Formats: sequence, structure tokens, C-alpha cells
Amino acid sequence: MCARIVDHYELHEELGRGGMATVYRATDLRLEREVALKLLHTHIADQPESRSRFIREARAAARLRHPNILHIYDFSGEDADVGYLATELIHGPTLRDMNSRDLRAYPELAACLLWILSQALEEAHHAGVIHRDIKPENIMIDHVGQPRLMDFGLARIRDSQRMTMTGTLLGSPAHMAPEIINGEDYDGRVDIFALGTVLYFLTTGRLPFDADTPASLLRKILVGEYAPAPTHNERIVTPLNQIIERMLATDPDDRFKDAGALTHALQEFLSLVGIDDPARVFEAWWTEGELFFAHWTPTLIQAVKTQAERAIDQGPSAIAQALDWTNRLLTLDPQNEAGHALLLRISTQSHRVRMLRRIGVVLLTLAAILAPLLMVRLFFWPTFTPAPAGSAFIFESVRAYQHEAQEAWATSQAQQNAAQVVRRTQTLQDPPHVLATLRAQTLMHERIEAARAQSQIAAQANRRPKRPQDKDTARTGAQATSQDKTGASAQVASARFDVRVLVQPPVAEVYVDGEKRCANATRCHLNLPIGTYEFMARHPATEMETRRTVRVEQEGVEVRMRVPWKPATLIIECDRPGIVLLDGRRVGRTGDSIAVQIEGLHATRRTLVRVIPDGDFGVPIERTVELSSGETRRERVQF
Repeated sequence: MCARIVDHYELHEELGRGGMATVYRATDLRLEREVALKLLHTHIADQPESRSRFIREARAAARLRHPNILHIYDFSGEDADVGYLATELIHGPTLRDMNSRDLRAYPELAACLLWILSQALEEAHHAGVIHRDIKPENIMIDHVGQPRLMDFGLARIRDSQRMTMTGTLLGSPAHMAPEIINGEDYDGRVDIFALGTVLYFLTTGRLPFDADTPASLLRKILVGEYAPAPTHNERIVTPLNQIIERMLATDPDDRFKDAGALTHALQEFLSLVGIDDPARVFEAWWTEGELFFAHWTPTLIQAVKTQAERAIDQGPSAIAQALDWTNRLLTLDPQNEAGHALLLRISTQSHRVRMLRRIGVVLLTLAAILAPLLMVRLFFWPTFTPAPAGSAFIFESVRAYQHEAQEAWATSQAQQNAAQVVRRTQTLQDPPHVLATLRAQTLMHERIEAARAQSQIAAQANRRPKRPQDKDTARTGAQATSQDKTGASAQVASARFDVRVLVQPPVAEVYVDGEKRCANATRCHLNLPIGTYEFMARHPATEMETRRTVRVEQEGVEVRMRVPWKPATLIIECDRPGIVLLDGRRVGRTGDSIAVQIEGLHATRRTLVRVIPDGDFGVPIERTVELSSGETRRERVQF
């Protein structure tokens, strides 16, 4: 073996390193093509069991023919001096390396990726191959958006003799199914469990099972201790979360029976959100970048809106489902008018259901109380005696409490006192006064709405004028209005509350209804009367701004605002056309003006720029670039 030459392969730079082997970019001198060459580590090459397991990987993977499984070109024989495995060379990041921000914002795209991988897994299981080491590091995406499942280093063939290593666990512990940890017999459902950890990672940005020590990690896996995915990402709807939980079930019988069942479940969920061809949607997202969302997001919003409307039409039994889909609609478009209208319908329907349940409980209780009395009257009519004095006392108490509820509305504590009296009236369970109870609750809501409207009128009259020349006129008008109102209205209108505005960055200016109130301060303390105000934070240097409308009607109102940094512009100049990726995410091509968003507290962003040339020739170029807010940077690269 010559230097940098293994068999008929010329080695170049190292691409990665694992527990068994090191991967190099290499050239096949016979066929004159680039390959990825995996060399068995020298310190374990002499171990017969390790060499046998390495050869088994090659034979297992070479049997698979699927566009989403890494192709095996060649491997060394059992008697070769150096054990190697030659595969196709993929230009692209792994799921661990790529920036999965879009997948967290759109979990539907992560479901598309899992649908593609589940089909590849189904092909491997049909061929008798269990991967056993599925994790984000073993899944790559090429330059055209095609996911590839690779590294069958721990695969097991059902028909082959099992190889065991006493006291050793093969695989990645954070993705390992409980039956492997316990040393039990297993099948392809261990790969479904591992794929569930990958889906959890893509949609939340973290692994489901995490601990400080390996022992604690394995214990959490064995008992199924993990936080539900929606607690980390509210954009995950219940149907998708149910798929994740079923994939991560501790008992294999509770998981999907095979990869085909998983593919079917993912297809059913994706059809709910209007995705009929998951592979085409995922490829379009990978290759088109921001242009993809311009035409796909409206379609997704309409599909989610349709699901929310269907759930509401199903009635009270589907209130939770309707609220789930409506929440997803508002995360896609917070200002969506249809979403807010659906939310109001759900609130009204929920209130109606609660009222009906309360009435039902009252009627059932009354039936239980009155039924024995009715039976006594029917069977013992001649000897029936008048109701005891206690019954008369109950009826009189109900009437007294009803009168007390009406008087309570005239006091400053109307809402609290009346609600308490209503509850006391309900506990007496007197049928003639059930309607009176409901009427008291309705009257309570009407009084609250009237008080709010009156407060808005008074606050509008007392608000500070925007123009200096109108101050005296506005002050006089406010005083006249205050005199015309009742004592309670004047007291509400004159009330002022402390408002704290937290703004980033600290050099921003704060405006309230167009009037500048603070500048160059992280915290801005204001004292405002009751009313609705438009807060605006503006960066004077970049002229970037953000606005919020806030209702002030109580103490301790806190308004948090962040002024976005002005995006930087990056232009990659190159003598050959190619694709530009920032932090693993495709953003454009060479020569394009690429807008780079600046996030966080600092006005700079350090990003990894990767340029992939068009065609099959040329090595991708990587470069770390630090950009400042509003900067236009030209970077020259050469293949």
C-alpha cells in the first residue's frame, strides 16, 4: 500500500470519524469517480469480531436498492490488509449539522421528511435488514433535497447468526429502544422508535431523552420519561404529536407494527394539511428556499382553517380538536381574521357547554331529592304530612339570596358579591330559581361590558393631546366630561396605572400614540390612564421599528418590544455558478443579493457559508463570515 493509496483508491481529506471507522473523500482510480471511503480503525482491524461486523455491514447494505438509502459501490474482502467500504459521495449536511429552524416553525415539513425515510426503512425491513443506529448524524440531505439513510454499521440480518458482545451496547444510547437496552429480542420496531426520536428532534430542537449520566439516560428510556413535544413547540398539532408518542412507546406492541403502518399514518396527517406529495414538497422547500414559503404558506393556512371549521361543526365533542387547529392557524398568521373569528366561536361554544353541564347537574340533583318525596306522596297520601319547617326555611333563603344578588350589583364589588350569591343560590337546588340564577349570571356579563364601554369613553376624554396647542382645550373638555359623569365613572376615568416598557436594543426610542416618551433606555416607566395605546419602538440609526397595541386597565402592565436589526446583504462572487447555503440552509445562488437576518442582542451574525458548484465536478467551499446589521458584503470564492 502506497502513501495515501488504499487498494485502487486515492485518499483526500477526512470527512468524519466514528467508533469503528474513519471516512475520507477519495477517488476511484479505476472508474475515475469520487467516492466516500470508510476505513476500519487500525486498533480494531485485527479483532475478528470487529472485522466480521464490518464486512456484514457491507453485505447488508449492498442488498438494498432505494433512492433514499446510501449506495454501496465496493468493499474489501475478509483477507484484505485494510478493511474498507466505498460508497457514493453525498454533498450536503446531516440532520445534526443543518439549521432546522424552518422545520420547527413548520413541523409539517418534518413530517414530510419522516414520510420519505419511513419508505426507505420499509424497503430495508422487507430485505431483512434492521438498521439499529438511526440518528440525525446518519441521515444526510443531498444538494437536490433528497434524504439519504446511511451507515448500516450496526445492522442485523434476521436470517444470519446474531453476533453478541458481552456487556456492550451497540448503537447510540439516546436513540436506543428499551428492548435493546434490556437485551431482549427485537425486530424492525426498534428503528421506528429511533426514527421517533429524530422526528422529536426536528420539531423541537432537542432530544426526547436527555440526562447528565448514561445510567439516568437509560432509565428515562426504559420508563418512557420525556416531555410531550407540544410543550417545547406549540406549533405541533395533536395528530402529529400522537404519531410521535406512538413511535416512542416503551412497549413495542404499542408502536406502529411496521414501517408501512408508519408511512400510512404520516400520509393521513399530511393529507389533513393539504400535502398530497410529501417528497415533492420537501424537495421544493430545500431547493427554493424563501420563495417556497411565498406560495406554500397560503395553501397550508387554508388547509388548517378548513380542519378547524370541521372540528367546530362537529359540536361540543370536538372543542379541544377545534382549539388545537385554531391555535396552529394563529401561529401561522397571528393577524388572521378568520382565526380570531373561529376562536370566538369556540369560546361561545365552550361557555354554552359549561352552562348546559351545570344545568344538567342541578336537574339531576333535584330529581334525586324530589323523587323520594314524590314516591311518599303517591303511596302514602292519606298519612302525608306537610313539609317540615326546614323546607320553608330553604325557600325563604333562596328568595332572600336572590334579593341580595340584585342589591350587590349597586355596590363597587358587584361582580364578586353577585357571583358568590349566585353560587349560594345554586347550592340550594330550588327549581323555581334556576332561571333566576342564569339571569343573574347574564346580568353580570352585561354590567361588566357596560363598565368597560364607560371606561373607554372617559379615558378617551382624558387622554393627553398629541398637539401642544390642543392641550388646554383637551384639559377643559376632560374636566367638563368628568363633571357630567357619575361619581363612580369619574373615579374610573381619572385612574392612572404604571406601565413598564422593556425594549431591545437599548438605543431604541419609544413612542406612545405617535408621541416620543423615552430614548436610549432599556426600561421605560410610564403612568397612563385607562385606554388602548399604540406603542412603537424605533431604532434611529437603522430606521427599523416594531409596533404593539396594548390595553391598559390595571396595574403592572408590561410591554416587551424588540426592534429587529436591519438585515445584512451578502453577495457571493464566483467564476462558476453554484448554490449558496448559510448554516446548512439554501438561500440562493452565486451572484444573488442574499438578505441575511440578524437576530439576538448583538448587531452581528457569524454564519457558515457553503458554496456548492453546479454539476458533478468541483469541491464545495466553506467559509465563516461575520456580518453586521445593514452591511453589504461581497465575498469572492474560487473552485
